[in-house]
Amino acid sequence: MKSTVVVIGSANMDLIMSVDHLPVPGETVGGGQYYQKPGGKGANQAVAAARAGVDTAFIGAVGDDDFGRELIRRYEVERIDTRHMKISTQPTGVALINVDRHGENSISVGPGANADLNTEEILKALKRVGAHSVVILQNEIPVPVTQAIIQYCHKAGIKVLYNPAPFISMDESYFNQVAYLILNQTEARDLLRPSTSLRDEELLHQLTLTLSTPYIILTLGSDGVIYYDRAADTTQRVPAIEVKVVDTTGAGDTFCGYLGAMIIDGASLRDAVEIAVVASGLSVQGLGAQESIPHIRSVNTKRKG
Repeated sequence: MKSTVVVIGSANMDLIMSVDHLPVPGETVGGGQYYQKPGGKGANQAVAAARAGVDTAFIGAVGDDDFGRELIRRYEVERIDTRHMKISTQPTGVALINVDRHGENSISVGPGANADLNTEEILKALKRVGAHSVVILQNEIPVPVTQAIIQYCHKAGIKVLYNPAPFISMDESYFNQVAYLILNQTEARDLLRPSTSLRDEELLHQLTLTLSTPYIILTLGSDGVIYYDRAADTTQRVPAIEVKVVDTTGAGDTFCGYLGAMIIDGASLRDAVEIAVVASGLSVQGLGAQESIPHIRSVNTKRKG
């Protein structure tokens, strides 16, 4: 049976305003350019996995509205299996995104249909996809659902890549039940709540002492990635590629989707991380989360170059 990356998570329509600078409280920034593009961390990661060249299924929810129908259409164009998507009575989720001239962003999210997902529906859908899978999770669906999926997959022997973004505090036992924990510096600090400022290597080391997760991957933006392999008891760093940044929205999701795809495709962790770093770097050169995700041929070309 052919393996499938199963992404369980959020689907949003992103409403993007490109502005000179991000507004501060009480400020109105004029002269922006408006764009409407598909987003949601779960959907972004599903598109990334599909463009990495592996079979991908997406389990999530959209509303019975124009945004929802447009999102489903786009996923099908990407050849993502959408048979397990829920059509909710709630409106499709939206994200309001400001992007400044340096590519930095601020984001507000209205979950809509994403909050309508429940554990029973998700687990039924997951069982229909099959057990020969890697499951990718984030934190834009209800927390009890995420926790139940982690527990189910742990008992079933299904590898979970968990990206705790946006960070939500939960018992450490859930982090220990996933195979791959992928988080950035902010999320690592939220998890650890250190009393003093820690450097990247110190953050990762503290995570390895606090958790028993087999693989812990700390993403560092323009500084690349450092990761820990518990079985080998080794820490390695992978540098980022040099690119002109247009929009960082979805870069972390690109990394997660590609990482899951490479793992299920049989790559070593080192190769999987290297490929995911290149894909993430290429993704920041375009505006919008999904449209800027590169296809595997572009990633391979960049690596060879």
